[in-house]
Amino acid sequence: MASTLEVNEIFLGVSGEIGLFKQGSWTVFIRLDGCNLRCKWCDTTRARKGNKHTDMDPSDIVDLVMWNTRVRQVLITGGEPLQQEKGFKQLVRLLSEAGYLVQVETNGSKIPEYFYTWVDCWVVDYKLRSSGQTKKMEELSRLAQFPSPCFLKFVVSTDEDYEQAKALLKRMSRLDRRDKWSLVMSPCAPMTPDALYQKMKADSLMAVLFSLQIHKWGKLDEVREVIDLSQDTPPTRPAARCKPTAMALARWLVRRGAKPKIVKEAFQAYYKTKGRTNKEWVKRHAKKYMGLAANDLESTEPKKGGAQPKNVKAKKSVRKK
Repeated sequence: MASTLEVNEIFLGVSGEIGLFKQGSWTVFIRLDGCNLRCKWCDTTRARKGNKHTDMDPSDIVDLVMWNTRVRQVLITGGEPLQQEKGFKQLVRLLSEAGYLVQVETNGSKIPEYFYTWVDCWVVDYKLRSSGQTKKMEELSRLAQFPSPCFLKFVVSTDEDYEQAKALLKRMSRLDRRDKWSLVMSPCAPMTPDALYQKMKADSLMAVLFSLQIHKWGKLDEVREVIDLSQDTPPTRPAARCKPTAMALARWLVRRGAKPKIVKEAFQAYYKTKGRTNKEWVKRHAKKYMGLAANDLESTEPKKGGAQPKNVKAKKSVRKK
């Protein structure tokens, strides 16, 4: 059985922070609702538990992304995405199988049950003292389990934050995976960008990336293109705005119980964008992918073994008191 997700919003915008996606590159953002932290300087309080959200099946989320955008990279954020891990697992699987690059932002207080191979990059935001939530952070030895590529980010708001971040960097130097992390510092008021820049330069923190949130400086959040979560995806224009994979198209048609005529028109439109117009060739491939999709969607749970990518289970550790 598929698990529903509490979705705050889905929108098209540009990647504003450092990560696998280049800053300024067009990205689909899936913001899940609910967070286990209450940071003092939180800029997305609208995504906390209790605010307005829409319950959605993971497959319906992929449908909306597929039919409303043309970009191939998706960033899942919150709130805290790992608050809804069962549905999150199904979502990242479906996105990856549909050909999307998937990046996840998490707050450093939770470790997923598995480090899903469907996630292409993790961005872990370690909360410093000014957030009021630093005691809820996981131990660095646990965070070191996140697979590469992984960005460990420190949002620096005060001088005390900066000193704490430097101390954490020294501790990280004793961990085996430090060279596989990308370390990031980002200023937050009252710390100004030039003040943080000068501090990092004076302390020769050249291995640490300096990041500005360009979506905030440019006030791009105010003009983001929010997708209507109540819309029904249109079966009559499967390739009008995007180019999904043939398998993703077949899954969508199977889930919607599309009639043979719709299937025929959908695959003809899809393959036309790829220069394939031979009707018999299209018919054979449509039959092939529809059969594969029907078999694959009998269960939404990941299959063990075979061609299914293996997930690495996170190790548990006991925090010393």
